[in-house]
Amino acid sequence: MRTLTRGGFTLVELLVVIAVTVIIVTIGSLSLFGSRDQSVLNKGTEAAVAVLREAENNSTAEVDGYEWGVVFVNPVSGTGYYTLWENASTTAVTTTYLDPLLSFTAPASGGSLNVCFAMSTGLPIDCVTGAAASSAVSLKASSGATTTITVNSTGSISY
Repeated sequence: MRTLTRGGFTLVELLVVIAVTVIIVTIGSLSLFGSRDQSVLNKGTEAAVAVLREAENNSTAEVDGYEWGVVFVNPVSGTGYYTLWENASTTAVTTTYLDPLLSFTAPASGGSLNVCFAMSTGLPIDCVTGAAASSAVSLKASSGATTTITVNSTGSISY
């Protein structure tokens, strides 16, 4: 007697292949989104540091005869931003809004942080008293990754 065999895949084999494919695609997607968030965080940090260095350099060079600084604003609702200013924060030069994937953790929600640089020395100072000061601004990506930008009292800007 002859047995009839059919070629092909069973339903179980097809389900296993589909499950493995879904797992691989999910892992790949999570990795891609994580690296995208990290890239956005790095770009946002580098842009903020560039503006801080511009304020520091403009104060050192006494551009327009004023001290320069940057104010970081973290509104209760809406997108955080920072503004490069001259002349004791009375003249806004540029304002940059954070990428929607980023937010400030410092300053706290509803707060702001003003980083001032002294004329000629470019050292960070307290905007009110003129005393030497240090500051820190923290950014957070939607993935939870964070970075902190520190301006220490010797003028070093690091992250």
